[in-house]
Amino acid sequence: MKIQRIAVAITVVNLVLMVLLLTQFRTANAKDRHESILPVLRGRALEIVDSLGKIRASITLQPPVTMDGKYYPQTVLLRLINEQGGPVVKIGAANNGSGISIVNPRNDGVVIVAEDSGGVIKFFENGKERSRQP
Repeated sequence: MKIQRIAVAITVVNLVLMVLLLTQFRTANAKDRHESILPVLRGRALEIVDSLGKIRASITLQPPVTMDGKYYPQTVLLRLINEQGGPVVKIGAANNGSGISIVNPRNDGVVIVAEDSGGVIKFFENGKERSRQP
């Protein structure tokens, strides 16, 4: 009988605590949200993933590299990626210029590049490339 009284007393105390905690919840207002926003988000990269954990967007800082005898400076790269993992939109910026690439899953699309040496627009369709320089 004594154990039942203790159990009932603990249950009543828990209910009272729960009611007190629930009544003290306050709705967030604009002032509270504004004060909690950090002024700067810093990092080396940012990745956005979907519900399956696949990367769907990323902002990365690519180190400088030399490929096939050509030097590529440090580059900031934004990629928007489709469900199959292929980048369909890429925007890059470096010291020597910038570029944007918009393609479909078949690799048909447009590439716009503006570098120190000049600009070019490339069109890709059915495996063929056409270029246009201003």
